[in-house]
Amino acid sequence: MPPMPPDFLQQLLARRDTWWGRESTGSGQGQSTGFNDLDRILAGGGWPEQGLVELLCPLPCPAVLHLLLPVLASDGPGARLIANPPMRPSATMLARAGVPLDDLLILRSDDRATLLRASFEAIAGDTVRLALLWAPGGPLPAGTLRRLHLGAQQGRCLLILVRPRQAGQQPSPAPLRLALNCPAAGLPRAAGPDPASSAGAGAAHTVVAAARPRRSGGAAMSALWLALHFPLLALEAEHGPRPEPRVLVRGNRVLLANPAARAAGVEAGLRLGTARALCETLEVHEARADQQHQALLREARQLLALTPQVCPAPPATVLLEVGSCLKLFGGFKPLLARVDRYRLHCPLTSRLGIGPTPLAAWHLTDPPALEAPPEAARFQAWLADLPLADLDLDERLRRRLQAPGFRTLGELFPLPRAALGKRFGVDFLDWLQRLLGEQADPRKPISPPRPFRERLDFDDPLDNLDRLSGPMSTLLGKLEETLNRHQESLVTLRWHLYLNNGQRDTLIVRRARQGHDAATWLDLSQRRLSHHELSAPLLGLGLDGGRPRPRNPGLAELFPDPGARPPLAGLLEKLAGEPALGVYRPDRGDGHLPEETERGRSPLASAPKPAAEDGRDQDRPLWLLDPPRPLTLRDRVPHWRGRPLTLFPQEERFSQPWHDLAARRYRVAHHPDGLCCWVFEDDQARWWLQGFF
Repeated sequence: MPPMPPDFLQQLLARRDTWWGRESTGSGQGQSTGFNDLDRILAGGGWPEQGLVELLCPLPCPAVLHLLLPVLASDGPGARLIANPPMRPSATMLARAGVPLDDLLILRSDDRATLLRASFEAIAGDTVRLALLWAPGGPLPAGTLRRLHLGAQQGRCLLILVRPRQAGQQPSPAPLRLALNCPAAGLPRAAGPDPASSAGAGAAHTVVAAARPRRSGGAAMSALWLALHFPLLALEAEHGPRPEPRVLVRGNRVLLANPAARAAGVEAGLRLGTARALCETLEVHEARADQQHQALLREARQLLALTPQVCPAPPATVLLEVGSCLKLFGGFKPLLARVDRYRLHCPLTSRLGIGPTPLAAWHLTDPPALEAPPEAARFQAWLADLPLADLDLDERLRRRLQAPGFRTLGELFPLPRAALGKRFGVDFLDWLQRLLGEQADPRKPISPPRPFRERLDFDDPLDNLDRLSGPMSTLLGKLEETLNRHQESLVTLRWHLYLNNGQRDTLIVRRARQGHDAATWLDLSQRRLSHHELSAPLLGLGLDGGRPRPRNPGLAELFPDPGARPPLAGLLEKLAGEPALGVYRPDRGDGHLPEETERGRSPLASAPKPAAEDGRDQDRPLWLLDPPRPLTLRDRVPHWRGRPLTLFPQEERFSQPWHDLAARRYRVAHHPDGLCCWVFEDDQARWWLQGFF
């Protein structure tokens, strides 16, 4: 036998599949279980921060949820997950215990592989901080346990796996295993996924737009406007800038002349005959208002790549609100660089203006080189230096302003506003207040073009869906480019598969919140496509972007936490595309019966209006059965699992006043095995089991 290398032991211990007899679970400092006696027993003073923990007890063991309520309700970033629960957890009691329902997700599936795969994806994605998984039927292989443990460590998640007691004889990578003595409810598993969890990609459910995040307290976001003037738009709308002398005429008068014509002495207001006498090579064009308007609208749509707030100001100006987009472009200077690139490639002569209001940006043209947005005092000084003769006002009003001897706009600032309005009119006062930002100046932004729709036709029919990855990437790349140009996002898109039998299959892909990145849309689309079967070869692929929604990048968090977890929305989008997986979020609703108030909502639906608190809900079971299970009656005493229930005297009535359903008389009952049950008697003296405390 050859001798072992001297570093063989170190190599063996460094392998990922080598498990130590007592492995460290992190820093050694655990998180409290909420029970002092249990904290004193556990190494580290509580639950581990991450990794696999096994609880061995008679399944389904609903008492486990009571044990974990404190850690489910503890503060900390990240979502909570309950997978494969034996019954429906009560949203009312979870909320009363302090568990944040908006961060809680419940998974159910009758397919073992689907459940384990979805659970691993949830715990390994760094979104979930605590996961409670009831082991599906049958023994779990050692490789599956190892993957779950590694996934929990990778995702910084505490995974608590509830297993039967006999599983304690199987080796496990879990650093902590606890045996619990608790009564088993002995409930048969319900067939099929939870009725409220129809969140598969094929299920029909309403998608509500994700609510915009609220802006945190503090100073309001300052507005910053840019103005792009196109002084020769009427001349350049059709052919762009030209070196030849050109003029725009209406009737027999020159309205506009380009630089070459002005160099020859042609000015606006001259008669056409005089202009021709001054310049023999003069090109004459008739004024067309419709052509000028279309050219202005075309440039405004191009500028949607910078901001969604693009407002045309006819006849030849486009106003842009860019204060909310500074972070998107990395600051003020990169944004101006983007504007300069646009002007360089724009086929029209342009001038740039900047200001805190639309009217200020219109007037403050050709600013000096700027490294940062000017302060309010600097804008005020620039506005004060504006000559009254250059203001965009009626000629008669400008003469009235200059009559008392005023020459610049700043000379009017110290005057009382009431006196200005009385002397020069209410319209001028309104204009001045909008210019200075003392009054709102609402502008209607242009609407983006029609929704994105594209189609690719294949040269040869495709019978393998795996070959659609390339065409999907191409279409999604065009979609992302369009959305970025218009500063928009989508919640839903539709893929159309055109078959050679004349049929068309439509696949709907939804997200929990609006998005525009092609990579995420491609991942979700491929997940949805993996569950689809073709009935005939494929001739073409179409993409319908649906109705876009405007972005608001200015509301993004300014200083993100480097240790923050990804939002729950990304995980919901992936899990909702699994048809065999039941996904729902517990929620409280209005209703008269327990199964109505304890509803579950689709993972992609927004939270409804909170239901009013009911003062009767003092003692409610943590687990509910929907539908209720019948109890056997012997000598007028209800029995469960062959043993009598001891009924407590207090009774509570539930009814549906608008339906012809009899009232239910609820009682709390005690089972000899130690279970505390919630039962009711109907009008036919039959007894039913509704839940467990």
